[in-house]
Amino acid sequence: MLDKPLTTVDTNPTSPHHGNVYTAITSFSSGVISPIYVCTMPAQTCVPIVQEAASGAMPVIDANGNLYVAWEQFTTGGGANPIDALYFSESTDGGQTFSSPSLITSVSPIYNPGVSEQICFRPALKGGVRVNDFPSIAIDTGAKSKNKGSIYVVWNDQRNGDPDIFITKSTNGGSSWSTPAIVNKNGAGTDQFFPWVSVLPSGKVGVTYYDRSRNQNNWYVDFDLAVSLNGGTTWAQSFLTAHPFPVVVNVDPFVATCYMADYNQISNNGVNLLMAWGDNSNGDPDVRFIRK
Repeated sequence: MLDKPLTTVDTNPTSPHHGNVYTAITSFSSGVISPIYVCTMPAQTCVPIVQEAASGAMPVIDANGNLYVAWEQFTTGGGANPIDALYFSESTDGGQTFSSPSLITSVSPIYNPGVSEQICFRPALKGGVRVNDFPSIAIDTGAKSKNKGSIYVVWNDQRNGDPDIFITKSTNGGSSWSTPAIVNKNGAGTDQFFPWVSVLPSGKVGVTYYDRSRNQNNWYVDFDLAVSLNGGTTWAQSFLTAHPFPVVVNVDPFVATCYMADYNQISNNGVNLLMAWGDNSNGDPDVRFIRK
């Protein structure tokens, strides 16, 4: 089974790989590993970049046409040694070859023990919301941005006791990464999960995520936007939802139980941040969109 086919396109006319389309995909089988491939068009090639238990790969392109991929990895040594960490690889030749995977950061997976073990039988949060810790990656390609070339990776993490949104940054092409920092200001004792990141040409960084901080019972959910104008040093937060919405799962039990899903995203058109998410305000899932 091929899963999570996330795609990016090289739209820079000065890039040596202008027009290339890259898709990162996980191949699940009955074995102990789930390799990640990057497929390139029009070359019609698919290159394995990691042969481990891994998933959630996301590709992104810098201003020079270099391709970067981040993913979550669960083992090393061909599936022999359990870990949980975010990894990174780079291609400078249009997706034909990739650097050896390198560590971004270790991960403390988010989950609610009782729900995960007794209801969903996989990592999940209160209400039976199945979760993961996949990264989202974006690069500042703005010609006049003070942080041009910075690579941002966001993910949800429970290292502080409850799920928060974390970010790390590289200013040297992924050779090293900053100490992970929390994006959400509020939310002690509540869940923040499923983040995505995007960077405008101005250098403005936007991160969206689901948030339960407005509900004392840690049940109802908002969709939030956090914005940084200084390269991720500080963040201003706002609710994109007027009111928190209820948890709705198992709408299609033939697909899988405990799905409210991680199908939200942030992108941009060069001027505005563009955000879409699954919203249960009407009692069942709807797709909502907002531009800021």
